[in-house]
Amino acid sequence: MRLSLVTLLLLAPALRADGLADLRAALQKLPATQSVHATAQVNLWSRNGKGKSAKITQGQAHLRLQETPSGLGLEWDQAELHRIQAASDAKDQGPKRAMGALDAEKATALLDAAKSLLQGLKNASLQQDRADTWQGHPARLLVFTVDDLKDMTESDRKHLKSYTRTVNVWMGADGVPLAAKSQMDLKGSFFLISFESHTEASRTYTRVGDRLVATHEETLDSGSGAGESSESKTVTDLKL
Repeated sequence: MRLSLVTLLLLAPALRADGLADLRAALQKLPATQSVHATAQVNLWSRNGKGKSAKITQGQAHLRLQETPSGLGLEWDQAELHRIQAASDAKDQGPKRAMGALDAEKATALLDAAKSLLQGLKNASLQQDRADTWQGHPARLLVFTVDDLKDMTESDRKHLKSYTRTVNVWMGADGVPLAAKSQMDLKGSFFLISFESHTEASRTYTRVGDRLVATHEETLDSGSGAGESSESKTVTDLKL
């Protein structure tokens, strides 16, 4: 029996591939069992307060990362440690804060980016699945909304007035992610004190054997509450 054009159009959404399932399948094929070594550079900038009274902090740190079957390693050269300590002794906390911005949890998320992305899309719902480009090359763009409220405690949820998080993922022809961008906005109140927060994060990925590695990450945070405000920018680059 031949299907009419109208019937095919009605069935098109059902016949279309499931973008979230495709992405999860591609990520699950990247178990990150192979060893990887990288050098990292972290640049941090932050501002706390308003106007002339605002305090600005900025700094840079370098370290080496490695993840092998025996575990995760973070290593700083002695010269780098001395530089950071000298800055701290001179009341410059920027380098020390940049150093702390790349801890074991963040290093794992960068070196095993497939697992990190899977976890971030735990409660995701696909909103768009369309052709696009990434850095001038054809790509498949998936747009998600993520319901993080499902994993929050009731006591945390009751303080929120609004919460949204969206994630965009660009995939190559092989289904492996090329990049991702996310945005989170929340507003709430605690003991009659209103607060709000905005976060934008982007990552660029590279496949290394059976790993997905985030070789570039940029995070922008801003927030306000109780008459105070803050904003920060952290950029991390890995060289494999």
